[in-house]
Amino acid sequence: MVVGLCYDLQDTYDLSGKLAFKDFSFLSEVEFVEMSLRKLGHKVILINGLDKFVKKIDYYKNECDLIFNMIEGVKSRNREGLLLAVCEAFNILYTGSDAFGLSLSLNKYHMGRFVESFNIKTPEAHLIEYPITNYKFADGVTKYPCVIKPNHEGSGTGVYLICSKTELIEKAELLTNEFGQQLVVEEYVPGNEVSVSILGTSNRSYVYACLEFVNKDGSIMELFDYESKYVKGFKAISPQLEPDVIDFVCSQSLLIHNKTGFRDISRIDWKIKNNIPYFIEATPLPAFDRDSDFDIGSRIRGRSFDDVINDVIMSAMSRRNM
Repeated sequence: MVVGLCYDLQDTYDLSGKLAFKDFSFLSEVEFVEMSLRKLGHKVILINGLDKFVKKIDYYKNECDLIFNMIEGVKSRNREGLLLAVCEAFNILYTGSDAFGLSLSLNKYHMGRFVESFNIKTPEAHLIEYPITNYKFADGVTKYPCVIKPNHEGSGTGVYLICSKTELIEKAELLTNEFGQQLVVEEYVPGNEVSVSILGTSNRSYVYACLEFVNKDGSIMELFDYESKYVKGFKAISPQLEPDVIDFVCSQSLLIHNKTGFRDISRIDWKIKNNIPYFIEATPLPAFDRDSDFDIGSRIRGRSFDDVINDVIMSAMSRRNM
């Protein structure tokens, strides 16, 4: 089978000016997936960037049996769904969730409210509109510490723990200047950082792994932000939680995956405070790199990362004649 591997490396884009709404693939991540696809016997066509895909769309439609999506996108709050909308318009089969699922999950505030409708606990949240015209938003935040972050970013980018009203206003100004978008202020939930990895679609979806993330010394993380993920580092372990708590986050993650209409693959993130789970975020476009949730989960299950890639492809191919 011929697989078009779509991704977007940072050097593809002109970042000389301010560019809000952005995230990029890592070269190591692309190479890891490419290697897995080739080991599974697929021919791989590398496609770096949405612009390249659109310019040669007739070629890719004719040559590729499937598009393997890794594009994070730029320039729009719908950035993660742009490639998929194009694929749907041209009847091109692709892996993963559709444009709606990706756009909803990338809107952190509305994704939280959507999950709340299933009677799942989420941190109390406030939306700060862009641009900021006054500081009245700070009057509605009464619980400190709290967490502030851009509403449409991922990878822990721009996430800060806030301890006072003055600091909240300062960080809100900083983030709006840097990211040019709405912000979310959430109640800070201390406790265990847990992630549930899911494969499959609808009634064929299943929990692939449930992991807890801790500091390198084994202590509970204060905040799983960009620095923790990519600078300080962390350890992934089997959750140090009561079995019924683990069962709950796994079953509710499957519920969220299916109710949102996620397909093929997703990751659902939780914080556990005094054995009470709080939904934090969901992503139907999780990391595929070495030591990602799915790679670590594979080792725990005694499987290989190639099995993850194969499951994603088989799940997507089941839609071929739909």
